[in-house]
Amino acid sequence: MSTIYMKNVTFTVAAHDYAAQLSSAALTPNATTATWAGFNGATQKNTAAADWSADLTFGQDWGTDGFSRYLYEHEGDEVEVVIAPTAGGPSFTATVTLTPGSVGGGVNAYAESTVSLPINGKPELGAAV
Repeated sequence: MSTIYMKNVTFTVAAHDYAAQLSSAALTPNATTATWAGFNGATQKNTAAADWSADLTFGQDWGTDGFSRYLYEHEGDEVEVVIAPTAGGPSFTATVTLTPGSVGGGVNAYAESTVSLPINGKPELGAAV
């Protein structure tokens, strides 16, 4: 077993490299389970197909090449993101809808923001990067 260590991550949005501005990136499945309960302990469960989101944490950078600025200026756009959690490992490609992150933060701290970008469909597992 070789558990990945999130250090040498590749992360692009619409072919722009934003890996250095992110501190966390996860493609997260969200599945809903419905349970029916009957008499005498009878139950049935059914799970819907997962919908996915790209959950990102990043340092705010409002310069012309900043991820914060890109999200702000392209709100609502559908773009391709590619993440490779480790150098030489497989990549995952997904189409997300952009939404801006927060502006500002606490005193004496780096301004950090989080977003949860909805993914259209399921991320595609690709070849090693």
